[in-house]
Amino acid sequence: MPRTSRPSLSADEIAVKASRGEDISPYFTNKFTVVRPVRRVNVDLTQGMLRELDERAARLNISRQAVIKTLLDRALKVASERWPDAKVEVARQYSEALPKMVVDADLCEQAFANLVLNAYEAMRDTGGRLTVTVAAARSDDRRGVQIDIEDTGPGVPAELREQIFNPFFTTKKEGVGLGLSLVSKIIDDHRGWIRVASEPGKGACFRVFLPAE
Repeated sequence: MPRTSRPSLSADEIAVKASRGEDISPYFTNKFTVVRPVRRVNVDLTQGMLRELDERAARLNISRQAVIKTLLDRALKVASERWPDAKVEVARQYSEALPKMVVDADLCEQAFANLVLNAYEAMRDTGGRLTVTVAAARSDDRRGVQIDIEDTGPGVPAELREQIFNPFFTTKKEGVGLGLSLVSKIIDDHRGWIRVASEPGKGACFRVFLPAE
């Protein structure tokens, strides 16, 4: 069955819908949400969005196996279509020996799309290289996959690395700072983790681990 097409909305736009009492669950179940800066709204407007994501986590749609490589390819396609003129070279390093994964495909695709879009945004003016790596891994004696999304942008300053996953934290002039906090929430709900390594001026690498069991 073809995938349902739905326009992408920013975190701000979804927050406004939530504040009006509108149902925002379709944006977490039928299609990933591309978080892009539009305008700053009052922090209170985002509470409904976070509550909705909490409720969504309680009913994760993990009834079928998902191919992580396919979800990443879709996320890369979104970014390339969003910024077709960006001089970003994409390198895929996908291992063939990956464990079978049972995850919420829509939410994981949303998380990957946000990470890839952030990488594109960091390099869209100067150009650069985006390397996406997927390999089998173990963490705390759990089997799973490790996904690295690495760019050659300006990097993340050391003093900000502990804050970037906090809700409402942003260095952008527009937006409410929900993109990475939503990514972190989605990964946490899958009992995984996300970390960032960065050296100023040499890019950033966001590493995600998702357990297979």
